[in-house]
Amino acid sequence: MAEWGAVEVHQLLDRFPATERTIEATSKIIDANGTVVGPALVGGNVPILCVWNCGDELYSGSFDAMTEQDWGARPRISDAAFAVK
Repeated sequence: MAEWGAVEVHQLLDRFPATERTIEATSKIIDANGTVVGPALVGGNVPILCVWNCGDELYSGSFDAMTEQDWGARPRISDAAFAVK
């Protein structure tokens, strides 16, 4: 059981470059089946940081890193976004 239930805590700003630390909105990451697999933090209409679930594992990274997962079809960022103020 030691391998299950681990909790990791990270500073959010450490996950993306200092030049891109303005988060303007959050959007949904949607797979080929229309299932929401996580949120994308967006700045300047570009996903800065994505957090996604793939195969019961939680990942975080860039949009490009996310698309390298074995999805079968490339996931997309939804057009609808929630502004972050």
